[in-house]
Amino acid sequence: MRILVAGDHFVTPSLVASALGSDVDIATLLLPWPYEPFGPVAEVDEASGDESSLIAALAGVEVAVTQMAPFTERVIEAADALRLIVCTRGGPVNVNVAAAAKRASRSAPPPAATPRPPPNTPSP
Repeated sequence: MRILVAGDHFVTPSLVASALGSDVDIATLLLPWPYEPFGPVAEVDEASGDESSLIAALAGVEVAVTQMAPFTERVIEAADALRLIVCTRGGPVNVNVAAAAKRASRSAPPPAATPRPPPNTPSP
């Protein structure tokens, strides 16, 4: 499985890649934030980088991990092998979730954004 880690100068690709371990095939893409402001890219918000660079980096990638890469409808449609988009921020405003769902990709929130029952809560 090939994984793309699209990081920036704050959450660096090497930081995320090191958490994934050494037994996976990892490609990286360095986005310009915070040296260049994030903003809207096509139909998504608070994104860094451009669609063309992301499309090129996604060749053969099945899983993408990012905080700010612009996962627009164009990007998602062009990423033939992509099966999962992991957005490491509190909300995937830089991911066109509807386009991902239409394509049957999945978009996963970071663990901190996933609701969890309080400790010692019985299972339903």
